[in-house]
Amino acid sequence: MAGDLTLHGVTRPQTVAVRVSQMGGTLRGQGETTVKQSDDGIRLVSVAGGMLKVKDEVKLTFEIVARK
Repeated sequence: MAGDLTLHGVTRPQTVAVRVSQMGGTLRGQGETTVKQSDDGIRLVSVAGGMLKVKDEVKLTFEIVARK
């Protein structure tokens, strides 16, 4: 699935791998994508004088469940 993702005021096209399943009256959507914080103008966090840093690439996962 492709669309636009806005993070930190920056909108960019983003592709998301989505899996949809239906069981009885339940519809379930699961997916994931990876974003680079620096691409969206987010400053990377570091602590202890730079000895500990957060990775630039972040994996986003989600699960949405709908019932009748």
